[in-house]
Amino acid sequence: PPTAGSMAEARARVAVHAHAAEHSADAARRIAHLEAIALLEEETIGDTLRAAGTYEAILRVEPGRRGAVVGLARTAARAGDAARLSRALLDEAAATTDAASGDALRVRAADALTATDAERALPIVHEVLKRDPTNGDARRIEQHVHEAAGRWAQVDAVLATRIEHDEDPRRRVSLWLARSEVQRTRLQATREALASLRAVLEIDRAHPAAREAIAALLEALGDPRALRDGLVELASSEASAAERARMLVRAAEIDELVLSDDEHAAELLARALTETPDDSWIEERRLRVLVRRARAGHANDL
Repeated sequence: PPTAGSMAEARARVAVHAHAAEHSADAARRIAHLEAIALLEEETIGDTLRAAGTYEAILRVEPGRRGAVVGLARTAARAGDAARLSRALLDEAAATTDAASGDALRVRAADALTATDAERALPIVHEVLKRDPTNGDARRIEQHVHEAAGRWAQVDAVLATRIEHDEDPRRRVSLWLARSEVQRTRLQATREALASLRAVLEIDRAHPAAREAIAALLEALGDPRALRDGLVELASSEASAAERARMLVRAAEIDELVLSDDEHAAELLARALTETPDDSWIEERRLRVLVRRARAGHANDL
C-alpha cells in the first residue's frame, strides 16, 4: 500500500498536472496532463471515482478516445458505478468496427444496468437481438429484466425463444424445467406446464424431477382420467420393472375406485403382473376385480 509520503507526492503531482491542463491551449497537451492525473488517481491514490471523472473530462475534449473509454469502463466497474460503466461500454461499442465485439460490449453495458436501472437495459439487448436472435447472454438479461418486473408472460416467451435457439440437450432440459415452473407457479397454466415437462422427457425419458412433477401436476388437475392416462404414459418410460408395475397399479386404482371401470382396471393389473409376475398382492387385486366383473355378467374374464 502507498505510504503517506507517496500519497502526498502523488497529490502534488496531480495538482501540477491539473494546473497545466487548465491553462493549456493545445488539446493534445491538455489530454496528456489529464491522462497523467487519471493514472495517478487510479493507481497511486486509489480514488477510482475521481479517476472516472477525469476520464470523462478527457472524453469531453476528444470524444471516443480509446484509452479514455477503456479507462472509464475500468474505473467505473471498480467503483461500482453502473451508469458510468454502461455509458463507457456503449461508447466503446460504438467505436469498434467488429460487429460481434460491439454487441458483446453492448451486452456487458446492459448487464451493468440490470441491478440499478433494468428498464434501460431492455432497449440495449433488443438492439443486439435484432442482429443476432441467438445471443444467449442478451436473452438471459432480457429474461432477468422481465422477471424483476413481474412480467411472467414475457418471461415465458423469452424461455420459449431460448429453447428454440439452444441446441445443447442439457441446457434445453434446464430451460424446459424453468419454463414449466413459470407456467405452473406464475401463470397458473397447468396444462402448458405439463406440456413443457413432457418436452423434458422427450429429451431425457428418465429425468426424475420431470417425472415427479408430471405426476404431481396431473393430480392437481383434478381430472382422474388424465391422471390415469398420465400414469400409464409414465410407466411406459420407467427403467425399473418394479416402478412400471407400481405406476400401473396406481392407474388401475383410479379405474377401479374412482372411474368404476373394472374392465380397464383388470387390463392394467394384468400388465403390472407381466412386469412383476411373482407379486401376489397384485394378483389378488386383479382376481378381486375379475370376480366383481363375473358377478356383473362377465364370467368369461375369469
